[in-house]
Amino acid sequence: VQTDLRGVASHGIGMLPKYVEWIRAGFIDPAAEPVVVRDEMATALVDGQRGLGHWTSTKAMALAIEKAKTFGAGFVAVRNSNHFGACACYSMMALPHQLIGIAMTNSFVPAMVPTFGRKAMFSTNPLSVAVPAGAEAPFVLDMATTTVALGKLTIASRWGTPVPEGWALDEQGHPTRDPDVALKNRLLTPLGGTRELGSHKGYGLGAVVDILSGVLPGAVYGDLFLRTDMAERRHTNVGHF
Repeated sequence: VQTDLRGVASHGIGMLPKYVEWIRAGFIDPAAEPVVVRDEMATALVDGQRGLGHWTSTKAMALAIEKAKTFGAGFVAVRNSNHFGACACYSMMALPHQLIGIAMTNSFVPAMVPTFGRKAMFSTNPLSVAVPAGAEAPFVLDMATTTVALGKLTIASRWGTPVPEGWALDEQGHPTRDPDVALKNRLLTPLGGTRELGSHKGYGLGAVVDILSGVLPGAVYGDLFLRTDMAERRHTNVGHF
């Protein structure tokens, strides 16, 4: 609801049916309570216990804020979580405390195609930074490291409107403007769209998010979910940072 009120329909209550689907399929335990498994002064590691990413991330960011108040900076990594909606919901938690908030996440289903590639290797791997500005409105960045967030394709499909060329690819790796084809194949370009427009930079940013959100806390990364038995075990192991 907070996300919809900010005008970001791609990550608002339109996500609710997907969360219900994942709960019914056994990927999400809605009653799970995240636990802190490591706590070392300015850093911590949280295990989401396969719960909703929203609750897990809210608790993790609250912990990071308390650490920043004490040590000057606080870094909390999260594993064993799930989709958490929009990144800005968590980076903006720091604003009332006059702190700079940073939040990022990966996902268990890849959607980003490497530059020159046609097989998805990373998720949309979004990141957000929120900076307080005194009496002025804060600076808030919330962006996918793909050219567009997957939710934008869902909105286009819902309304039956074509998407701009360069957002997504078809099964042959060619640009498509059909949102249904794009959603079926989940082949999004890195930020920049093409090599000439800097897509290698978007792919590099996506890799950074995957390292901090996935490799560092021991969560899923790359296409690990698709090439292991994680689906059979109903284990998404999404990571946040």
